[in-house]
Amino acid sequence: MVVFVGGIHGVGKTNFCQKLADLTGLRHRTVSEIINEESPSIDFDGSKKSYRLEENQRAFMNWLERNRDKNRLLLDGHFTLLDMTRQFYNVEINVFQHIRPSGLICLESPVDLVVSRLEKRDGQVWSRDLVRSMAINEKERAEFVATTLGVPVCILSSDDVFSAVNFVNKLME
Repeated sequence: MVVFVGGIHGVGKTNFCQKLADLTGLRHRTVSEIINEESPSIDFDGSKKSYRLEENQRAFMNWLERNRDKNRLLLDGHFTLLDMTRQFYNVEINVFQHIRPSGLICLESPVDLVVSRLEKRDGQVWSRDLVRSMAINEKERAEFVATTLGVPVCILSSDDVFSAVNFVNKLME
């Protein structure tokens, strides 16, 4: 079983997923860690703009093919990314088809909180308008992916771990 958790940079995915994994027994992995393991030459910088998007997706899908059945996975990633020109890039639907998630979770947080987290974590100032647009695009893409795959999606505040536990428990029934 795979549950995919997406949300924009700074929304709190990793902390949320660590708590959710502890409460459900799912194995938590971030997609960026997996990509780094598969392609150590790929270098992520603090800009949160993604390089070589297609290569990254292939590296992730190769790992997933080898590891899908080993564990119940909680994958921490994105439905959309920013490319080098700060344009939105929708993660291709075939990536999600390859993941074959049992369900999707899309996390949301207030824009000001996300901007503050990104500045503290990465030392970069993000415009509120860009963060707001990213959040809208991420949610719309999550809903599109869920509809396309025919799987449930749960849109949650990043501090609502207990609703996510209920969602995951229903998926495991």
